[in-house]
Amino acid sequence: MQTSTAPGWQANIALRTMGPFAHPTTLAVFINSAVFFACVLVVMPQRRRRTLVLVGLALGVMGVTLFLTASRAAGGVLLAFFLLSLLSAHRGPWQVASTIVLGEIVVGFTLLCAVTLAWNFFPFSYERNAETGFASVRFYAVPEERALIHGAAVRMFLERPLTGIGPGLFGENLKRFVAFPQFEAAARFFNDDPRQVVDRYRTGPDPHSSWFGWLARAGLVGFGAMAWFFASRAIGFFRAARAPGSRGRIALLAFVFLTGFLYDGFAVEIVHLRFFWVFLAFGTAAIDGEFA
Repeated sequence: MQTSTAPGWQANIALRTMGPFAHPTTLAVFINSAVFFACVLVVMPQRRRRTLVLVGLALGVMGVTLFLTASRAAGGVLLAFFLLSLLSAHRGPWQVASTIVLGEIVVGFTLLCAVTLAWNFFPFSYERNAETGFASVRFYAVPEERALIHGAAVRMFLERPLTGIGPGLFGENLKRFVAFPQFEAAARFFNDDPRQVVDRYRTGPDPHSSWFGWLARAGLVGFGAMAWFFASRAIGFFRAARAPGSRGRIALLAFVFLTGFLYDGFAVEIVHLRFFWVFLAFGTAAIDGEFA
C-alpha cells in the first residue's frame, strides 16, 4: 500500500494500493492488460464452466484492485467496456441502458480527470456560520503539477514544431517554462519534504503523458509516426473484428482495449510498460499478424 507523505489531512484519505509495482498507476495499467487476457478466455470456444467462474472471480478482484489504485489509468478499462458494449449486438433494452450508463460514466470520469489534472483543489474546507446561515468553501487554487508539465510540453512543441526538442532533454527544458516557485506551489500539500521537491525539479520530471511527451520531444515527425503506428494497429483490429468465430471476438477485444490504452496515454507514459507491448503482440498474433 502507498500512503501519502503529505500533512495529516491528505494522509487520512490518500491510501492507494500498488501491489508489487513501484507506483499505483503502473499496477492500474497492468490490470488493463490483465483484464484483456481474462476477457479472451471468456470468448474462447473451448472454455469450460469452471473457467468462466474463475475468470469472473478474477475480474471482480481486478475491478476492486483497480478502484483501490485511485489511478486515472482506470479510465482505459472503463472506455474499453463502453466501446465493447457499444459495438456489440443489443438484444434488449437492458443492453441499451447499460451502454448509456457506461458512456455517462466514461464522460464523467474524463471530466473529473481533466479538472484534477488542471488544478489542485486540496486542501478543501467547508464552513457554515450558524448565526448568519452563510457558508464558505475554501480550496487550494493553484495549477496541478501535470498541468504545468503538459503546458510546458505544448510550448516546447510550439518552439520546435517539426522535430521537437530531442530525446532526453525534456527535464532540462522544463525549467525554461516552469519556474521553481510554481512547481513548489503545486507540490506544497502533496509532499512535506522540501528536499524531495527540489531534487525532483532539479533532475526534471518526465512528461507523464505519451502524447504530450512525443509532441514535445519528437515534434510532428515523431508524434505523427507514433500516431500512424497505433492507428494502423487499431484499424487492423477493427477490420479483423468482422471475422467469424473467436478470431473476430479477440480482434474486437484488442481494438477496444488498445483504444483504452491510448486514452490512458494522455495521463500515463504507456510505451515504457512491457505488458502493454505484450498485449499488443498477442492481439496482433491473434489475427495472424494482418494489418488489413
